[in-house]
Amino acid sequence: MIRVLVIMAICIGILFPVSLEAQTPLEKHSYVQLSSNADLLGYLVQLQDETKGFSLDTSVYTFSGHSIPVVHITGKINPQEKKLKILLFGQQHGDEPSGKEGLIMLIRTLAKNKQIDWLSNLDITIVPMVNPDGADLSTRKNGRGVDLNRNHLILSEIESRLIHKLYWQILPHLTVDFHEYFPYTGSWIKYGATKNFDEQMGCLTNCNISPALRTYERTQFLPLVAEELKHNNISIHEYLVGGPPGVERIRYSTADINDGRQGLGIFGSLSLIIEGKNGKTLLDDIAGRTEKQYKTGLAIIKIASENASRIMQLVESTRMQLASKKSNSYVYTSFEHFTDSHYLQFTARSVATNKDTLITVKDFNPIVKGLDSVKAPRGYLIRKSDSTLVHWLGKIGLIPLNYIPADGDMISEYRLLGKQVCVKEETNWDKYQVEKHPVTIVAKDYYYYNLENISSIACIMALEPVSMYGLVQYKDFNYLLVDPFHFPILRLE
Repeated sequence: MIRVLVIMAICIGILFPVSLEAQTPLEKHSYVQLSSNADLLGYLVQLQDETKGFSLDTSVYTFSGHSIPVVHITGKINPQEKKLKILLFGQQHGDEPSGKEGLIMLIRTLAKNKQIDWLSNLDITIVPMVNPDGADLSTRKNGRGVDLNRNHLILSEIESRLIHKLYWQILPHLTVDFHEYFPYTGSWIKYGATKNFDEQMGCLTNCNISPALRTYERTQFLPLVAEELKHNNISIHEYLVGGPPGVERIRYSTADINDGRQGLGIFGSLSLIIEGKNGKTLLDDIAGRTEKQYKTGLAIIKIASENASRIMQLVESTRMQLASKKSNSYVYTSFEHFTDSHYLQFTARSVATNKDTLITVKDFNPIVKGLDSVKAPRGYLIRKSDSTLVHWLGKIGLIPLNYIPADGDMISEYRLLGKQVCVKEETNWDKYQVEKHPVTIVAKDYYYYNLENISSIACIMALEPVSMYGLVQYKDFNYLLVDPFHFPILRLE
């Protein structure tokens, strides 16, 4: 078995030959032991010293004391050329290791082959192991028991805050979050077939995100990546959630802005999630899984480089629209997935024969629609004494301003009249019934947050109490609901 794994390791290096000295920790362990945090740090220091091909930052530490390494690689320096900025990160979930292992290989390739033509117009930041605590424990969550890929709104964790800090430092045009999906769930096994895509790519689905960005991802970028991977015999499909047919509906992934895809895409970037096929165990086919994640990452940055001008134009146009968000425009606060007139067909793997079998889904839900909405205010007024909210607003790039009243200012507050538990995206959420009332305040007690920035949509979705993805859905912000007659987030109309 080890001999077979070593042969696979050699095959992975065909595109760019690998010296024994440059072997990743996984390769050195002959694919029978995953790269630990210490392994990763040691390898990156060695590779940096050998290649001088990247900068390395190890200054951020987790709750358990592990360093989270951040790698920065840039192509040939040309002061006249504007570079496409890319942020790649992996292993937010500790029990999904192949993204990390693939990104380590990708760092090696880029560091040792900086002369690659299509690398010259790129500026790439890579965080291969976001969750070293979870990796150590082989668990999905981090050392504090939090799912990091559900933490990109409230940002309570060091690891997710690091990703957002990097985002605001870099302002990337493209972000990619590497995960693994588990096809062997009990319901699919009972159904008699399992999803068998080597890779799945989740595109942006939140209706508040630019239609131009969402359309480009699904109709142009994904097909280009799929064609590139086809040459490597790697199958890829748009990310499917749910199933099997007749048991649970099948749809595209969530529109929630608390994950690493929508949570960054809401700021106007092209943002993707990659879901490689997981094994039945952590080490099951780890060589093959790693190779596919590596080649998928390589394909994505190659396609991004070849389409850099188009991507930069789309992103910069979107961010200009976000920064000029007009009051009285509407922002969706709830979403749902719907069927259309088409069936979905895909090739799965038969449990009985271990051969391909065609699956037909008659009630596929590919359409995401915004349902309820609110008018965008000019801005929000937050009490200076509310350090929790002020601190959170800073995490999403918003700067507090002293509120100076002007003629014509209209300030309103919500009163919460009640709530009902709703189910959307197979998840319960509290939908609050509200009414607005004018209010008079002492100006010196409040900060003003205007919406003339790329955080505008995220801010509205988070602060409005009627939002299914709002802060009030999280226990950390339950204090906002203490006085239902005076909701403390005020709107400047």
